[in-house]
Amino acid sequence: MVSLFSHLPRPMAPLELHHQLSSISSNNQLSNNHIHPAIPTLGHLYITHSLLGGNARCRAMLQTFALLLQAYTPPPTSRDFRHDVDHSLLKPAFQYWTTQCRPHSVSMGNAFSFLKLAVANLERELE
Repeated sequence: MVSLFSHLPRPMAPLELHHQLSSISSNNQLSNNHIHPAIPTLGHLYITHSLLGGNARCRAMLQTFALLLQAYTPPPTSRDFRHDVDHSLLKPAFQYWTTQCRPHSVSMGNAFSFLKLAVANLERELE
């Protein structure tokens, strides 16, 4: 391997990729936290490198967040809608993608920060 690229992860062999995908699909974290099915679906696309380029991955992430936000219903005992969205919806999805699937691109990190700021600027309670 050329030393210039020594910091990059090596491509996975097909069998190793299959084992990683099967371990993610059977991961207890997904079933315990009631994660939306779009999250592991996008994670699978990230792992298999079906989405090429940081901008394409960022667009897919934002489209998935749009689906999650449309399907989200805050718990009836919620006092702060913004906190619930941030801690029970956005952060678990982003952490899943970046720890279990593939490191995030710069544009994904910037978009996630912008989304968190937009959520923080919403009204505290829904009407």
